[in-house]
Amino acid sequence: MSAEHTVYIRNLNEKLTVSSLRKNLTALFNDAGFRVLDVQACKNLKLRGQAFVSFAGTVDVNSVVETFNTKMVCGKPMNVRVAKAESDLAAEKTLTGEKYKQYIQRHREARLLRRQQEKEKAGSKKRGLDRDDDSLAGGKPASKRTKTQEKAVPNHILIITGLPKDTQEQDLIDLFTRYSGFLTVNLVLVRQLALVEFQTEENAVECVDELGTSVSVKGQTCTLAFAKK
Repeated sequence: MSAEHTVYIRNLNEKLTVSSLRKNLTALFNDAGFRVLDVQACKNLKLRGQAFVSFAGTVDVNSVVETFNTKMVCGKPMNVRVAKAESDLAAEKTLTGEKYKQYIQRHREARLLRRQQEKEKAGSKKRGLDRDDDSLAGGKPASKRTKTQEKAVPNHILIITGLPKDTQEQDLIDLFTRYSGFLTVNLVLVRQLALVEFQTEENAVECVDELGTSVSVKGQTCTLAFAKK
């Protein structure tokens, strides 16, 4: 379910400080009659040029997108999309009743899934070390890690493999841009794969939860997973 009070903005001027970015965006939207509740932006170099803007009260975020998408701000055209999920502050201030319960439940489930996967990964590593120790004690070479042991734990970068040879970067941007926290795509066409970076691990987990591990790109089934660090 898309956010009702939050938009995600890309292609902002990276030379602006976080405080200047917040000030400019707040003034821009407030002047247009959209009362800003919160602006989330990061100092991290990888996350510059992006922001999540949440609005107070009743707001039509689709109208915000139509009004401000491609609008020039500080010399660059903004890329504005409805966020995939509310910011925590927007959820706390604007969601009520069943909607707020659903928001809390989704985030709780994502955290539990991440913890469970981390435990399974840690358990696989320990079992692998135990087997290696047993093999060495018996004078046998240590066994190689299995695919299960090498499976990447959840993190903020996804990898999509098995892409069609004519895949374009825009094909993947169109696929992932609607998910909250999407940052960039690094297409490695010679290997028919791409790395998809999100703002946070939770954003990446939510994307995989909704898309699944089998994704169709230009009619071809591809595999989506967490990238190995």
